[in-house]
Amino acid sequence: MRMFRKALSSISLVLIFITVSFGQATVFADSSTSTFTPIHKYTFDSDSGTVVTDSVTSNGINGTATGTTIISGSNGNARHFNGTSDYISFNSKVIPKGKKSIRFKIRTISNQTEHIFSNTTTITDYGMTSGITSDGKIAFDCKQGTSSLLFIIISTRSVNNGDWHDVLLTWDGTTQTNAVKLYIDNILDTVSTATSTETNDPSYNLCVGRLTPDYPQYRFSGDLDEFEVYNSEVILAPTNLAAAVGNTDIRLNWNTVPGANSYKVYRSTTQGGPYGDPIATTSSTSYIDATAQKGTKYYYVIKAVNADGESAYSNEASATLPNRAILTITMINGAEKEYDLTTTEIDNFITWYDNRANGTGPAYFKISKPYNIGPFKIRFNYVIFDKILSFDVDEY
Repeated sequence: MRMFRKALSSISLVLIFITVSFGQATVFADSSTSTFTPIHKYTFDSDSGTVVTDSVTSNGINGTATGTTIISGSNGNARHFNGTSDYISFNSKVIPKGKKSIRFKIRTISNQTEHIFSNTTTITDYGMTSGITSDGKIAFDCKQGTSSLLFIIISTRSVNNGDWHDVLLTWDGTTQTNAVKLYIDNILDTVSTATSTETNDPSYNLCVGRLTPDYPQYRFSGDLDEFEVYNSEVILAPTNLAAAVGNTDIRLNWNTVPGANSYKVYRSTTQGGPYGDPIATTSSTSYIDATAQKGTKYYYVIKAVNADGESAYSNEASATLPNRAILTITMINGAEKEYDLTTTEIDNFITWYDNRANGTGPAYFKISKPYNIGPFKIRFNYVIFDKILSFDVDEY
């Protein structure tokens, strides 16, 4: 505990109110920490000849490339489809029935209707088709063997600007409202609702770059990379994690993750981790860390959780709970004023007093009072140097 007392003069006060914000350092944490594992993954990095290699070694299903060109992709290699004769065929359905997530990266400038992949064709088939519309939007539909679709979902954003875009479709396999979700570049773009569950396997084996059976006029022209298939509902990492300092705690807030049931809060004293076990699990998008120690800088990340797994870590946010002290000022008229301040604020006060005693600096010191807000927007006390008799500092 730090304690001292200094003789001064007295004090005059003016009340105003202020809301104080605290700075923080933010970096992006490792994005490879998700527990969701694809059942099939095609990165095109290990392909040989016409063999399109499934990088999932357990029960992997390789494809066969007809045409296509290996090019530099968004991360390693990608495959270019010429829109006329290029496609990849499989001897399996690849995409499971029911709950699923499908993710790929796409680059195209197409302005006509084209099919990205399919294991179904006509309305009375079973299975899924994905394509790009004439205005460059991503579409998915799921057929159920009847005259109506199980669901169809079309992005609101166009992706045919020649840049790489990350596309993720998720469906928990139920008919719950908005259970079908379409993300573009890690942002929820639109949602849909399935009319029933999916009970039948797809009608055909998977083809990438065209329909199955083929309609040549609708073949895909563009580039694909990192084609992934999951038998789970993938959820994305929380975003915009922010940490703010309270008087005795650190307060965290982050954005809602669609499909998440809860969130795990992690903390480290090292930037970038390791983070160890979570310090808390919450269903809220905020958390108050009341166990933070004063003077220690903490680095926080959040994971979103659903029934199938955990997302990758959020961005990392850091904060330090400052050491605090009670400043008690005795005025020349005998009145006392007490302030709960950080030790940095105490040091600033003492520096001001010493400078003023030597004849430099302003005649008053401004102390923020971020409590008892009432109707005010900002609130300060102004301490007048020649009205102060003495002051005490008790650090805690």
